[in-house]
Amino acid sequence: MSITQGTIFENLEQIRKTVIQACKNSHRDPQEIRIVAISKGFDSKVIREACNAGITDIGENYIQEALVKQDALSQLPIHWHFTGHLQRNKIPLIVQRFELIHSVDSMRLAESLSAHSLKTGESVTALIQLKTSANIAHGFSIEEIRETAQSLSQLEGLKPKGIMTMAPASQDHEAVRASFRAATEIFHVLKRNFGSEFQHLSMGMSDDYDIAVEEGATMLRLGRAIFGERRGR
Repeated sequence: MSITQGTIFENLEQIRKTVIQACKNSHRDPQEIRIVAISKGFDSKVIREACNAGITDIGENYIQEALVKQDALSQLPIHWHFTGHLQRNKIPLIVQRFELIHSVDSMRLAESLSAHSLKTGESVTALIQLKTSANIAHGFSIEEIRETAQSLSQLEGLKPKGIMTMAPASQDHEAVRASFRAATEIFHVLKRNFGSEFQHLSMGMSDDYDIAVEEGATMLRLGRAIFGERRGR
């Protein structure tokens, strides 16, 4: 997908038009789609501009960077998502500061989150990270998630709300589509284990979000498509 950069407001207008068309193509309701603006490398002023243009969900990958922005924007009604790789020693701070963790990528991490919840009484809401191709670094493989789904569903204090995945880095749109389709199939299988609260399918980024919508995504993680080229990390 080619991206024409304008103001944040203009970029979001184009994204919404693309989402509407993708929903028409797949006979879906655009109201099912939630945009999470990935703001790593952008300061609070830029995030505020996105919020003024209608964004309410913000995703961050780095905890120290996120804390500064959260403090600066504490008066705004933002839903904060942690979308980076989660280190177990950062669990207490991330659980306190983020509404949804997108990156539960191993049974060991899931068990640590459950233990933290039981110790502190803090409920942990999270997405299970699925890798649908070998060149993705983190996440449960399709085979692993089928084997561990029952165990994950029984962990106290951890509330899985859905799946997060990334497509392989490829110009082959059919390979990207196949990756998303596989994630959607696993999502529906897992929903039988986790129940009606298992409702989020977080997939689709700036280069492939139209395909993700057509294949069933309910959350899009968009950075460059909204903010332009990233400054910093």
